[in-house]
Amino acid sequence: MKKTFAYLYSKAFCVASEFLFGKTLYTLGGAKDVVFDKKIRYCGDENLYLNVCRQKNQSEKLPLFIYLHGGGFVSGAPDYRKAIISNIAADGYVVVGIFYGLAPKYVFPAPVENIYKALAFLKTNAGKYNFDDGKIYVAGESAGASLAVTLGAISSNDKMKNFFNLDPGSKDTAFSGIGAICGLYDTHSALNSGYPYMKEYLCSYADKDVDGLLNDEDAQYMSPIRFINSSFPKTFVITGERDALREDGFRLSEKLQAVNVENGAFHGVGGTAIHAFPVGQALPVAKTALGEMLKFFK
Repeated sequence: MKKTFAYLYSKAFCVASEFLFGKTLYTLGGAKDVVFDKKIRYCGDENLYLNVCRQKNQSEKLPLFIYLHGGGFVSGAPDYRKAIISNIAADGYVVVGIFYGLAPKYVFPAPVENIYKALAFLKTNAGKYNFDDGKIYVAGESAGASLAVTLGAISSNDKMKNFFNLDPGSKDTAFSGIGAICGLYDTHSALNSGYPYMKEYLCSYADKDVDGLLNDEDAQYMSPIRFINSSFPKTFVITGERDALREDGFRLSEKLQAVNVENGAFHGVGGTAIHAFPVGQALPVAKTALGEMLKFFK
């Protein structure tokens, strides 16, 4: 894809924002009694890694919770999600933040396939990190929510699963729950959402122009909402009043209800209920949203 000025500007802005907030706001309001193991390589690609967060005095085997960071598919890292990841861990999970690779270096479907490489690594090391690989939850915000819902669709729809080249050690992974936080679940609606620079982000991730994004056969697999059926895992959807992508969240809830999938939802209201607001755990509405999601999974 040709790198336009709009793309270069939007990527620079996104990267700068991620770094700034990831080092400040997104660290506030986190749990204290947790420990992190960072930069664990899960495959032969030295750029890819995962972070593990656990309770300091964990003795029993706990469920595994995968958290997928957002950033428009072009920025972000698990290191910048300290508060939300630590609070999930404190609620009784071993939490893994996966760095799945960013566009334009890693374009669709590579990030999805990288997540499955990480899952295969984790399953092999379940004893080392003391988690139950029969109870796996996955959630994420923004682009990470899109990826989380994609994993749910892969686990429950053979057409979706067969499109990807998935690691044999994890391709049949079942999920106990999906958390979809302020995400985009259909490329057509996301392009029309009014979210700033959405075209640049999606075209970079797809490595296609808009026409290819809308019409190429393989682009449909970037819209996981199209592959949801009655076997989809139970799901909790979080939306925000001030988020341009809130309608995608509403449509996801409607689709889940239409096919009788167990689901719950939280809609944040007020001036701080912006895009991906639960990441900022210092905000009361963010704490409430995460608490409602974890309560639903329990």
